[in-house]
Amino acid sequence: GKKFFVVVDSQFYKSLPSFRSTTVANSELTWLVYPIRASGDNFAMTAVQPVFSEWADVENSLREGRAPDPSEIVAELQLKLAAKGKNATVIFRC
Repeated sequence: GKKFFVVVDSQFYKSLPSFRSTTVANSELTWLVYPIRASGDNFAMTAVQPVFSEWADVENSLREGRAPDPSEIVAELQLKLAAKGKNATVIFRC
């Protein structure tokens, strides 16, 4: 009968597999999603976006998700570095 809260930034939340949301009364797991924006050399959090969910829906979504291949992770990191104008190469070793 306990309720749980998970605090995450919006970018992480968007990377999760999708699951159904529910009402606050039916919620077993509440996500407190904070958008974080760069502001010069600092970062700022804006208003929280609560998402109400049930354990079974989240558990099923996470279980059915597909883990990325290491090469996909490296490619995504490389794109992010390039977008920031960084001339670096990501090396992945197992």
